[in-house]
Amino acid sequence: MHVEICLKDLEEDFAKCPIIKGDPVVTYKETITEESSQLCLSKSPNKHNRLFCRGVPMDDELSLKIEEGEIGPRSDQKIRTKTLVDDFDWDKNDT
Repeated sequence: MHVEICLKDLEEDFAKCPIIKGDPVVTYKETITEESSQLCLSKSPNKHNRLFCRGVPMDDELSLKIEEGEIGPRSDQKIRTKTLVDDFDWDKNDT
């Protein structure tokens, strides 16, 4: 998103001409290496629900299963929960 904003500013404010852009060559990924020290709050659009979250590192094997499509938001909920609980020691409520 940051790069998109910079390119838009460059094109409209500084270059004053169209710029031919291509897809990025390197994919951008972020990760965390230890549990976060902050407890974060997110509110639903209607302000009736609040989510309190803390970031923790994800297992490398789980990350690979997500990238390969074996586990994801579209996979069967019961199978996904069983896999996360049995294979990755997640709490059932966290799945």
